[in-house]
Amino acid sequence: VKLRERNMRLEVNVSKLKQQHDATMQEKAKVSSELVGSEEEKLKLAQTLIDMQLDRNQSDKETIEQRHQLETEILQLKDEIEVLREDVKRAAQRAENAEMQHQEIDVNHQELRDEHIALNANYVNLRQELQDEVQQEMIG
Repeated sequence: VKLRERNMRLEVNVSKLKQQHDATMQEKAKVSSELVGSEEEKLKLAQTLIDMQLDRNQSDKETIEQRHQLETEILQLKDEIEVLREDVKRAAQRAENAEMQHQEIDVNHQELRDEHIALNANYVNLRQELQDEVQQEMIG
């Protein structure tokens, strides 16, 4: 009887231990499932972060390329400006030279006009003198 009672108590204890074991295993399965879900979520977040970093790197690369292009264009435009400034200086110098030549031509023209007037006056005087001489020779 004692052995039976003891055997029964042992069976009850074994049954309780089986139930506890089953409950523990179910809890372990539930926790494992939650852990897997948590790891999957963690991986999704990591993938999203990586994608965002790749996008940012691409954006940074494009920004650097655009900046380089703009800096190159700025340098080219500065070179063009310098060339145009030199062209303007040369054109201004040519205009100044042309103006000086024009003034010289005007002065020469005025001198030639004055000389022409003087020569014409001399011609008229000489002609008059010649006519006067011719008349005196005819009279005389």
